[in-house]
Amino acid sequence: MYGARQLPSLDNVRVVEFSCSSFNNVTMPLPLQVNRYRSKAVAKKFTVGDHVSWNSEAGQVSGIIIKVHTADIDYKGHVHRATPDNPQYEIQSDKTDHIAMHKGSALRLIRD
Repeated sequence: MYGARQLPSLDNVRVVEFSCSSFNNVTMPLPLQVNRYRSKAVAKKFTVGDHVSWNSEAGQVSGIIIKVHTADIDYKGHVHRATPDNPQYEIQSDKTDHIAMHKGSALRLIRD
């Protein structure tokens, strides 16, 4: 019978105690695995008038922030979740005048 139980973690090592019929309660340290893909991106704060860029299916796009939304908003048939800590930004594209909405974590400030 196999079994494992989580023991208190040390600085950068996770200690797990294993038990099975072949071994009698063997304790071994395992390195902590950091899942970099599931970590939350840090939201950046922008203001109206900031020149920003973001990735799209067509490549790198840039535009000017025209509105900051701090509450949920229905935009083009989809609800975009927004809070004062994590707002949604309405951006007008430089080339096509298309309006897009993105979170701050998807945007990069362009220094003019």
